[in-house]
Amino acid sequence: MIHIKKIKKVCILALGVLSLTACTKPNNKEVNQQVNQDNVFDEEMVDTEEIEIGTTELENETYEDFEDEEIEVDDLGIDITNDSYFFESGISQQDYSGTFMFYGITEQNTNLNIIELASLDNGILYELVFDAIEGVPDDRLRLGYFYVQEDKIYKMDATEENRHSLEVMEELPYDSVIVCQEEGLEDFLDEEELGFHQYIEIDGDMRIYHSYNNQVESGYYETFTWEMGRGLVNYRSGYGAESESMELQLME
Repeated sequence: MIHIKKIKKVCILALGVLSLTACTKPNNKEVNQQVNQDNVFDEEMVDTEEIEIGTTELENETYEDFEDEEIEVDDLGIDITNDSYFFESGISQQDYSGTFMFYGITEQNTNLNIIELASLDNGILYELVFDAIEGVPDDRLRLGYFYVQEDKIYKMDATEENRHSLEVMEELPYDSVIVCQEEGLEDFLDEEELGFHQYIEIDGDMRIYHSYNNQVESGYYETFTWEMGRGLVNYRSGYGAESESMELQLME
């Protein structure tokens, strides 16, 4: 009896070890599934890398095509930022003959300085300033800032605030007015209506901007005449009855 009990104990112990081993051994099916999942993941990573490489190649091809288009534009001599009614790129000074009526009449030739201030995303900012003329206030010879786009020329006062609005804020200043464009521009006010009038008329290759204030009898007026391919060919400004007036004509 004693030997039989020992044999039973040994059998029971052996069965326990086998059961424990069976519980801790991984299921082959689960292992295969895990291996398959890992392989699928690796394949997806490879596919993704291949797609990204292909996209990069396409982007490079598109960029090269764009560079070719830019070269073609340059070859044609087209400046996409300058209006055709403004001065040609690179011109920094033009000669004018002037008549000035300030405490008498003065006729004198002078230079217009075309100063490029900034090249922006949608155009180029310039300042136009005539050389000093004895007896003429400097602020009358400083015509203002001109923001030249592909199809329009805006004028605004030459102030640091306006320059900041364009260069930093990328916004047109509140006092900006269109002084040149291909199409004419009608006056918002009736002819006899009091207020600030402005309009653009078409005369062949010229675009003529008029502005005047008729709220007072001696209101201020200003006229810019732009000619295609030449720029500003005539400028007039003054007060009613030709008080403190001046007129400048581009010389050939």
